[in-house]
Amino acid sequence: MLRARGLTLRYPGAPRPALRDVSLAVEAGGWIAVSGASGCGKSSLLRLLAGLRERDAGEVSLDGEALPPARDAAARRAWHRRLLLLPQDTSRAFNPARPLRAQFRAALALHGIGDGGAARDDAAAEALERCGVPAAVLDRYPAALSGGQRQRAALARLLCLSPRVLLLDEPTAALDPATALEVCTLLDAIRRAPGGPAILLATHERCALWHADRVLPMADGVVLDD
Repeated sequence: MLRARGLTLRYPGAPRPALRDVSLAVEAGGWIAVSGASGCGKSSLLRLLAGLRERDAGEVSLDGEALPPARDAAARRAWHRRLLLLPQDTSRAFNPARPLRAQFRAALALHGIGDGGAARDDAAAEALERCGVPAAVLDRYPAALSGGQRQRAALARLLCLSPRVLLLDEPTAALDPATALEVCTLLDAIRRAPGGPAILLATHERCALWHADRVLPMADGVVLDD
């Protein structure tokens, strides 16, 4: 499904590559956890796979289709819909000046999903309910949500796009242990559902590692033996 081979990434002025010859595979419905200390390259790997940063070497493919070049904006947009990244800091996932309803509608409209506002509201409400968040939050601003609710709402917005793969960067880092466990249990149920997305998750927390099919340790930009 998602394949990466020989990925290398260098930041200008950095003493060593952020990623060095990284290879991995995530099968349909699978859960792979990439684990390592801060600065080991986990976030860089996710951003590269999402097409948000350009690699210096290596190959990335999804269902046998290579990551399109950045100059092909339409193909990149289609790629981003199938392979979505949830950043670590979900306080930045939403515009604080707009209610969630407007932001869900905008995301769905961008990808041509739903016929008008009412249909998009229905899709948003369904995704929120699936993530354990009442549809009433659509009329709230992001600051009115708890950390756990905001995490689930950000996840729900991604699920509205029916992605093939979810890339999750430390999704439980800012949550208390009980809420973190609830989020991990939710993610496990989502990926096991018929047609559910595969998950590639960067973390060093145990509750996220327990649910994984495989754990890939990282250190200094290198994936070690799982």
